[in-house]
Amino acid sequence: MKYVIEIDAKTKNGKLAFELLETLSEKSSGIRFIDEVEDEELLKAMKKSLKTGRANTSVVLKKLQKIAKV
Repeated sequence: MKYVIEIDAKTKNGKLAFELLETLSEKSSGIRFIDEVEDEELLKAMKKSLKTGRANTSVVLKKLQKIAKV
C-alpha cells in the first residue's frame, strides 16, 4: 500500500518529519519524494486518482487541460 502525505516544512514538526523522511529515503527504496506540489487542484486530482485506483493518464491530462484553461 502506498500513502501520499503533505508536510509543511515551514513548521517545526514538519521540518523534523521532512528531515527524517529524507534521511530514510537515502537508505531505503521504500520512500520516494515527489516534487513539491503548489497547485491544489492538481493535488486533489492526484489524491482522487489514488483513492479510486483509476489513474488513467489520458483522463488526468484532460483534467489538467481544463484546469489550465480556467
